[in-house]
Amino acid sequence: MALDMSGAFNAVVRKKLLEILQEKWVPEYLISAIRCFLSLRRESPLLNPVHDLRIGRLLEALKAKSIGGVEHDAFAFSDDHHITVCSESYEKNCRALEQLHRVIMTWPSEHGVTFSPKKYSPSKHFEPSWVPRKKNRRYPPGYDKETARCLLLANIPGITSQAVERDTIRIPGVHVHYKLKWDRHVDEVTKKVDKYLLKRLDKLQRRCLLKVSGALPQTSTDELLKDLHVESLKVYLHRRAIAHRACVIGSAREQQFLRRRTAELPFPEESHLDQHPHREAYATALDWRHKAEEAIEESEQRRREASQSQSQSRSQSRSQPNEQDAGRLTTADPIPERSEDVTMSGEVEQSHKQDSRSSTTTDPVLERSEDVVTSGEVSPEKLQIALKRALTRVLRGNSERLMAHEWRRQPPKLQEELGHQSLKLMLTRDASVAMNWVIKHFDLQKSTPQGAYASYPLHKGQ
Repeated sequence: MALDMSGAFNAVVRKKLLEILQEKWVPEYLISAIRCFLSLRRESPLLNPVHDLRIGRLLEALKAKSIGGVEHDAFAFSDDHHITVCSESYEKNCRALEQLHRVIMTWPSEHGVTFSPKKYSPSKHFEPSWVPRKKNRRYPPGYDKETARCLLLANIPGITSQAVERDTIRIPGVHVHYKLKWDRHVDEVTKKVDKYLLKRLDKLQRRCLLKVSGALPQTSTDELLKDLHVESLKVYLHRRAIAHRACVIGSAREQQFLRRRTAELPFPEESHLDQHPHREAYATALDWRHKAEEAIEESEQRRREASQSQSQSRSQSRSQPNEQDAGRLTTADPIPERSEDVTMSGEVEQSHKQDSRSSTTTDPVLERSEDVVTSGEVSPEKLQIALKRALTRVLRGNSERLMAHEWRRQPPKLQEELGHQSLKLMLTRDASVAMNWVIKHFDLQKSTPQGAYASYPLHKGQ
């Protein structure tokens, strides 16, 4: 049973307390110092030790009380007092608590202290879980078989049946289960430790966000999380825990949960996580990859169609030779094999011709065609077809080279933006270093006296 004093620090009798100190053979100079501290209520650093000395007489009186067949003990910390009794019967324990409570009630009249029944903690009947169970066990009166606990109450004001129904009693700093199990106490300690560790992780996250964003140290954590589109660690850990529990359940409820998650919403949902810089960079990289794959697939498709159309034209020219085929190229024409491609449509041909005129790229096929014109080895119709095919291949090569150039240029650009390595960000992050570098490497007229600008050390990469 746990008892609590009402107004323990307001009703301290100075004379009685000093007499107790003299009986304990406390030195006179220490008693004089304590007499000075007793003028205040809670500001004294000697408050708890002095209070324990004052309650020492009550504990001695309780221990001196003898009850037949019952072992008992009493201990106190500050104004909290606890009494434990042990016997073979729950009924004897209740009667022993009543006798000890009467002793406690007689003591405050001398020292001006009162115990408040409203502050009494619930009394508990402890029964260890490792006690062997007998088959023909006789249950004592007041024992409930369904809840496996004793419901007997001592006749003490302030102790009710509602208090007995609780599983634990809190002794300063420790939660004691009526089965003498420590799961509840471990859970309470774990909560405190998790809270402390989460607070440390929040501090580390804040330090990391300050370095990544380059913000001022006075910036609040909420503003950093919002500007960088980052979740707090508490939200992130709870979200991962919920997702893990949903994955490992493996029940019908999980299937229902998955169906709701994968169901299409009637309106487009935009998550703030899609606006994260790393998410945007990843999406941009995927977009360029898809474009490159489509360009490669399109070029392969054109080559296949060109080979098919060329084979068909060759078979037709061999089977039906006439004057209309005079303008086509045959295997005997002096055009390299690499220029054998399909001709393009009228609109595409005109656009490609305009681009080819503005381009300064030379091709051996064009040079060979010019030589053929000057030598007069081929007709103008065949030369026109050869030029169309050569321009088609040149423009296709330029587009592929442009795509490859853009593809090579994107990763460094994204890395520069995400890694804060651009010159603009470096200047805004530490302007003093940039200013010193400009003054050092450029011939600038300084109106300030020599030595006004301190030499700032330049880091690698700056």
